Amino acid sequence: MPTTLAAHRFWTIEDPEERAAQRIQFLKNASTLGGLLIAAADTHGKPSLAYRTRHTVGHASDAVTHQAHAAADRVGDAAGSAVDSVTDAVEAALKQLR
Repeated sequence: MPTTLAAHRFWTIEDPEERAAQRIQFLKNASTLGGLLIAAADTHGKPSLAYRTRHTVGHASDAVTHQAHAAADRVGDAAGSAVDSVTDAVEAALKQLR
């Protein structure tokens, strides 16, 4: 807006045609700024973009945490199976030695 005020100072111009042209440019820029402000604030009843972004990040974080826990469970199960297999093999070997 400061640029619009500096660039289109229609109130200082003496020539009526030039003054009208500058006033039109000034009002056009001012109305564009107003429209942008309305568009930024109006969410049509939906949450703001910032809220939706935080909400999406929260869901993504929950999904990653769930996947990490599931992977840890699978690794733990595989490690438990490997330990059981080794334990069984050691017990079988000890039985043969006795």
